[in-house]
Amino acid sequence: GEVITGNRFVWNGTDEDSWTHVIFTGYNINVKIKYNYLKNPPNGIQRKSNGMTDLTGVVAYNIVNNPKVGIVVKGMNGVKIYNNTLYSSLTPSQTNRALIEIYENPSVTPPGSATGTKIYNNIFYTKNALRNISITSTCLAGFESDYNIFYDPNGTTIFDQPTNSTGT
Repeated sequence: GEVITGNRFVWNGTDEDSWTHVIFTGYNINVKIKYNYLKNPPNGIQRKSNGMTDLTGVVAYNIVNNPKVGIVVKGMNGVKIYNNTLYSSLTPSQTNRALIEIYENPSVTPPGSATGTKIYNNIFYTKNALRNISITSTCLAGFESDYNIFYDPNGTTIFDQPTNSTGT
């Protein structure tokens, strides 16, 4: 029943190597993260578990501006990501991460699965050919992405499906 809503988070840190989590809901299902504004987050919104399944939670109506990584689904099933705006003017040399990343949680045995992610009605705007969505092959079961808008003024929209890689 956790609700995180209506907040403004601004990262003014100077550590270029930081992966500080701004909104981190680890090992907690059915969380509602809505109507938040995140500016320059190293790690914007992270849903993490050991393979738990989210039934009624949602990441919705948030604005994530210039993240190193915007939204991460790490070892949590059934995460819904709806009606968000993700914008980045960063370059690939400033971040090697995607706006949304989905992968297993390798920190637990067996690795926590992250299947059934639903990504709908989001706006992705990248200025410098960054990856929009990255998902590992082990997380593809039940994955859906539809009714999203992807825009890059240079015409380069990138998606990534590596084989069995994990993020940070």
